[in-house]
Amino acid sequence: IPNGGGEEGTTVQLNRYIVDTDQPRPEAYAKDYELAHNATSDPDIQAGIYADMATGAESGWDYSTRWVKYPNAVPKDHILYSIRTRQVVPVELNAILYQVEQALADFVVLANCSSSPSIIADTNYGELARMRRNAMYSVFYDQPSGLFYDYILDERRRSDILSPAALWPYWSFGSDKSNSTQPHDNRETKASAIAAFAPVFRILSSNPGGIPATLYNSGQQWDYPSAWPPLQYVLMQGALNMGHIDLGLSLAQTFVDSVFCAWYNTGGSIPGILEKLPNTTDSGHMFEKFDSTQVGKEGGGGEYTVQAGFGWTNGVLLWTLDTFGRSLVAPSAFALIATLAVVMAEHEAAAAAAAAAAAQAAAVAQAAAPPPPMVVANAPAGVPAGMPATAPIVVPVAVPGAQPAVAAAPGAGTIVVAAAPAPGAPNGAKPAGAAGNKPAADDKKPASSPKGKPAAAAAATSGAKEASNSEPKIAKDDSSAASAGSVNTSFAAVVLALSAGVLSALH
Repeated sequence: IPNGGGEEGTTVQLNRYIVDTDQPRPEAYAKDYELAHNATSDPDIQAGIYADMATGAESGWDYSTRWVKYPNAVPKDHILYSIRTRQVVPVELNAILYQVEQALADFVVLANCSSSPSIIADTNYGELARMRRNAMYSVFYDQPSGLFYDYILDERRRSDILSPAALWPYWSFGSDKSNSTQPHDNRETKASAIAAFAPVFRILSSNPGGIPATLYNSGQQWDYPSAWPPLQYVLMQGALNMGHIDLGLSLAQTFVDSVFCAWYNTGGSIPGILEKLPNTTDSGHMFEKFDSTQVGKEGGGGEYTVQAGFGWTNGVLLWTLDTFGRSLVAPSAFALIATLAVVMAEHEAAAAAAAAAAAQAAAVAQAAAPPPPMVVANAPAGVPAGMPATAPIVVPVAVPGAQPAVAAAPGAGTIVVAAAPAPGAPNGAKPAGAAGNKPAADDKKPASSPKGKPAAAAAATSGAKEASNSEPKIAKDDSSAASAGSVNTSFAAVVLALSAGVLSALH
C-alpha cells in the first residue's frame, strides 16, 4: 500500500482482517440478511456487507465505528449500512504480528534452531519484525499527535477515529528506543509519546469506569461507553513502557475499582470479612466489559447481553494487582457502596418504624372514631329475653387495641355495636396527628440533621467523607476502615475478595 509519506509507487507490507464470503454469517444469518437488504437492493453490495460483517466478527471488535464509513449515521441502527472492514488496515493487528515475529526470532535463538535446517531457521523473523515496525511508522504514525491511526485503503488516508488501538504500538514496541529499529530520532519519539498519552489523561478524567473503545456512542459494543479489560491492559502497559507511571497507576486503580464494585454490587461477599450488600441475592460477578461512565456498572450494546466471568477480566485483574498492588488503595467506590449499605439499612429500619407508628396511629384513630352503626335485625343468641329494646346491649367486637363498649340504642329492636378507645385515650380523642392534637411519644418524627437531611443520611455522608479522606495504601500490612460505621476492611481484604471472584468465575 502507498506509504504515509505520499510517495506514489512506494509500497510496504502490512496485514488486515479479511473474510472471503458472499453469504450471511451462519451464527447471525437473519441479522446479516436483514441488514444487507435494508441497506441496499444491489446484490453485489449486499455480498460486500456479508463479507465485511464476517470480517468484523473475525477482528474481535464486533462491531465498532472503526469499521464503518459513516460513524454518525442517523438512526444508529443504520451505522452498519456503511461497514467496510476489509478496507481498514488496523493498527493493533500489525502491532500484534510484530510481537509474534519478535517472539519467533527469540525462540529461534533459545532453541538453537539455526543448527537444524527448517522453515523456522531459514526465516529471519527479526528482520520481518523490523520491516513491519518501519512500515507501521510510515503508514499509521501521526507525528504531531504521536498516535497511530488505522489506514483506509479505498480512501488512501489515515482514519480519524481515536481508540486505544492508536496507542497499541507503545506496548508492542516496548521501551526499546534503539536506532536500529526506530525510524525516528529518539528525542522526537519521546516527545511524541508524551503528547500521545495526553488524550488518555483527558478521557479518563471524565470516564470513571475506564477508557472506552472509541468516543462514538453508536450503540455497538466496541464503541462508547464500553470499557474493555484488554484495552485497559494495553494502555497500562504502554504507559509504563513510556515512563507514564502515574497514568499507568490511574488506569490500574480505575480498573480495580470497576471490577471490585461490579462484583460487590452483584452480591459479592466473603463470610466474616465482607458482608453482602443488602437486597442482593446473587453471589457477585465480574463482567467482560464495563461502562466507562460509571464505576462498577457492566457494559452493554452489540448483538448479545453482557457476559459474566470473564477470562480476560480475570487475567487483567490478576496482572494489575500483581503489578500495582502496593500502590493501589481500597477501591474508591467501596467506601461509597459500604456507606450506601448503611444508609439502606437505616432507611429500611426507619421505614419499618414508620409503618409500625402508622399502624398504631390507625388503630388509635379507629378506636377514637366509632364506626357507622351496625343494625342487627334479630338479637344475637345470648341476649336476655324480655330486655327492653332501648337498653344497651354488649356484644364483643374484635378491634385491635380497643375495648368493647356500648352505644345507646337509637330505637326499638336495634342493637348498636361500637369500639371504645384504647385504655388511656379519653372518649372523643382525635387520632394522632389530627389538627389540634399532638402525636403520642411513640409517634414522634425521626430526629433531623442540619440542613434538613435525615440523621441516617447525614451520618452516612459524614462516613463517606471520612472514608474518602482515609483510603488505606498498601505499603504495610495494617488495615483501616473503608467507611465510618460500615464495613471495616483493608485493601488486603479487597484483593482476597477479587481473587475469590476470579476463582469463582474460573470454577
